[in-house]
Amino acid sequence: MMIKKIRKIHTDEFKKEALALAERNGVSKAAKELGIHESQIYSWEPKRKLLGQRCC
Repeated sequence: MMIKKIRKIHTDEFKKEALALAERNGVSKAAKELGIHESQIYSWEPKRKLLGQRCC
């Protein structure tokens, strides 16, 4: 039997803070600190640039 993993939904505020932390400390270190995968931070960056600072 397989156990289904529940996906976390991060708020826009969390994403903004994660991106700011990644800019200061680097993506790898920020991801480890926040307990998320580096690819999540990389995927949020283009969305922030497209929508401006309003959203991630």
